[in-house]
Amino acid sequence: MMTPKDNTTNTTNDGTTTNITTVNDDDGGILPSSAQQKGESIMSRVFASCSDDPKGSVHRAWGVSLIFLVLYFILAIVEMLNLQSHGGSRALIIGAIWTGFLHLILAILGTFILKRFPTSFALGFFIGILLVVANQNLILFGVFHGYAFGNLQTHHIFSSMCFTLSIILFFFTALLVHFRQDLVVAPIDVKGTSMGGGGRRSGGTSSHRQTQQQQQILEDSDMGTEPSITTTEGSAYPYVRA
Repeated sequence: MMTPKDNTTNTTNDGTTTNITTVNDDDGGILPSSAQQKGESIMSRVFASCSDDPKGSVHRAWGVSLIFLVLYFILAIVEMLNLQSHGGSRALIIGAIWTGFLHLILAILGTFILKRFPTSFALGFFIGILLVVANQNLILFGVFHGYAFGNLQTHHIFSSMCFTLSIILFFFTALLVHFRQDLVVAPIDVKGTSMGGGGRRSGGTSSHRQTQQQQQILEDSDMGTEPSITTTEGSAYPYVRA
């Protein structure tokens, strides 16, 4: 059960005041505002079909995005050749091929982050890049769609790909933001995966030593002697004192 809303007045350095409305629970904690709850509710409804397997849904959506990223790189090369052959703007030639390489780098970087290094910082960095590239594609759509020099059909195909990929990246960014908590792993967990072999060897050695200790205790019990068990300093495993 929630207590009534608390209105707090905040005064900034320039003398302006703002009213901040918070909702407190019975324990005194601050609950999310109604606007935030509505936003999360809308996102939950949009991605309701993906909630059963959020991690798999994100990976499949990124797989679809990879197809369009590679297609964009190919069309960027075609557009560059089209502009060169018809004496197009040098700035647009550089822009087409440079953004093509950026999309290729994005495909490699995104795959590495999602598959090998999905930490909180890495995912936040990746989300930021996705938003920048998506907005960049909208600008490229406006520039190339109305460009008069060269093959107009090639311009329209390239600009349509820019717009389509922008929508795809916006959608994937929303999906990634919604399910980011299901993907985030701690940096120590990521480090542990790369050093898993050493951890298994250490665990196997400790288990083998503990088994030997249990066998020694059973042998002492069969001989009628009381086993003397002590614990080494800094170790959680006891050993039988000779």
